[in-house]
Amino acid sequence: MGFTPPLTPEENLQEDFFGNVVVDKYRWLEDADSAPTIEWVAAQRLYCDHFIRSYPSRVVFHKRLMELMQTEWMSVPVVRAGTGLAMLRKAGESRPSLWRLDKSAMPMERLLETSDISSSSESSISLADLSRDGHVFAYALRNGGADEVEIRIAKVGSPTASLLRLPIGRYSGIQLSHDGSKLWFSRYSERGPRVYVVDDVATGQEREIFGEMFGPGDMIGIELASDDRALLATVWHGSSGDHSEVYMLDSEGLNKPFIVVNDIQARFDVSFAGDYIVIATRWDAPNGRVFVADKMDAGRTNWREIVGQRDQPLQSYSTVGGMLFVVRLEGSACLMERFDLEDGSVTSIALPGRGTVSAPEGDWANTEAFFNFSSWFEPSTVYGIDTATGQIRVINPIKIPLDAALYTAQEETYQSKDATAIPITILRKSSAGQAASAPTILTGYGGFNISITPTFSAGIITWLDQGGVYAVANIRGGGEMGESWHRAGMRELKQNVFDDFAAAANWLVNTGVTTHERLALRGGSNGGLLVGALITQHPHICGAAVCAVPLLDMVRYHKFLVARFWIPEYGSSDNRDEFDWLIKYSPYHNVRRNVSYPAVLFVTGEKDTRVDPLHARKMTAALQMANRSEQARPVILHYEAEGGHSAGRPVEAEANVGADTLAFVYHELTEPRGADGTFLKTAH
Repeated sequence: MGFTPPLTPEENLQEDFFGNVVVDKYRWLEDADSAPTIEWVAAQRLYCDHFIRSYPSRVVFHKRLMELMQTEWMSVPVVRAGTGLAMLRKAGESRPSLWRLDKSAMPMERLLETSDISSSSESSISLADLSRDGHVFAYALRNGGADEVEIRIAKVGSPTASLLRLPIGRYSGIQLSHDGSKLWFSRYSERGPRVYVVDDVATGQEREIFGEMFGPGDMIGIELASDDRALLATVWHGSSGDHSEVYMLDSEGLNKPFIVVNDIQARFDVSFAGDYIVIATRWDAPNGRVFVADKMDAGRTNWREIVGQRDQPLQSYSTVGGMLFVVRLEGSACLMERFDLEDGSVTSIALPGRGTVSAPEGDWANTEAFFNFSSWFEPSTVYGIDTATGQIRVINPIKIPLDAALYTAQEETYQSKDATAIPITILRKSSAGQAASAPTILTGYGGFNISITPTFSAGIITWLDQGGVYAVANIRGGGEMGESWHRAGMRELKQNVFDDFAAAANWLVNTGVTTHERLALRGGSNGGLLVGALITQHPHICGAAVCAVPLLDMVRYHKFLVARFWIPEYGSSDNRDEFDWLIKYSPYHNVRRNVSYPAVLFVTGEKDTRVDPLHARKMTAALQMANRSEQARPVILHYEAEGGHSAGRPVEAEANVGADTLAFVYHELTEPRGADGTFLKTAH
């Protein structure tokens, strides 16, 4: 077919790390705005387009994705003083709009859509807060897949007229006063996170009230008390660090903050609950426990444990409707319990099935709260829950062109390299049966205490509909079995994560599910690091790999964007011991010349402001240049102008990326090609 894989100029840049010489041939690709990088990206886009256009199955994948993705979707409602708001995307629409709800929390009136305030088809809006009197709301305006947003304040009665606009940035804890006249928020800057108050949204004047003692590696979340008089500020030292601090401050920021906890090396998360505060922690409890204390006397000697540690790890919690709700993990699925803060009594909540559930959201004084539930074969659906009785009801039933009975989820375990038992779920369409050597996608994450639980995915269903198998490995580094499971796969123990994933691939082959040639690895973000490590450590373990928004240069990762947040998870090459373990697995630094790597698709975009696209650029160059033989497999960079880490892009954009990805995997597993587009002699 005559596709020409681009050539990348190399430079002999060398650096010394504690007596170790590290070569970085493609450092120049870190500069996204340079003319040579722009020219190189253009060549990579053309090369990618040649392959994508040649995959006949892309049309089939795209059609099914659009059928599944253009169905209705609704966010968890916010209901205050008789006013209910939610984001809603009607069937056939491209982006969600903000809707007012009726008394039963069903959509009643469209208030605001993105096109009302932005001409960009790649912009999106999301609800951030609603004042307790129900008259004023805050929302975020996002461009493409960027993390940064613009915050706007408006009245429910005149939603397109902004009372206040905050500049584009990284925000958390958007909190409106009871009548919406004041605003509190946390915003990240190069100095670190800071908490601000806008005393009058009509003037927009910001006043910093907390955070000056914290730096660029920290994050702050805030919560406003229902009487507007106090704020809880939780400070996290890194996104998965083992130390967080909690302060209670008066909402005006005039007095010295009260220290709830700052001297214990453990994770703490705190919320208001009427006259109480609730403190969830992994302090001396790797699976989590919860304390309660009087908010006016919250010293540690007054903490009372209300939820003890159990075998099922604590996943999330909320304080709504006069109750404490706790979500735990049982295997890879969720269960929910309700606790009475007065007497500690506990009640199990009957869920719709085995799947993923969010902790109920609502106000302490409200009698109804709302949560999301989904499973592998059931789309995300909003439920209401009576906080007094625990009874649940469907708020907005979702119709989707899918018969869940036609699909199966088989839960198994396998042994990793060190004999650790690892859970794995095998997803199939029933009509495909147990056919051997099926084209199979294996995915995992393995980091930051994040658990992969049963969640509906249009991409998974579309793959299964074409006879493929989809496997999900709950490897170490995640939170499926508590903090000890996480710690067994972080920092100097990160290799356990890669060993777990490699063992999953080999188990799928040894049990006859697939073959190495018909197996694809797929992962994004930290999961992209996982895929990058596998193909450099075990280049023959799979026939294809999809590596999305990935971390790949682990020597320099912490120098870009917000990656300093992740030093507690990975370590830093600025430290000698940590450099030693990073350089051993850093995918970019472990690419070898003349090795037969699998076909690889790197997916990233210019709007990724979390994981810098430089990782995908440099790794694409390294793999393309490592093997220029006739048998070399394609290494493709899928690089979008609006692509990024965050959700919110139009349905059509997501379906396009999904179809490109699935078509690449399907064809490179079933009819493998060389880097020049010609079919290889080993084709099935």
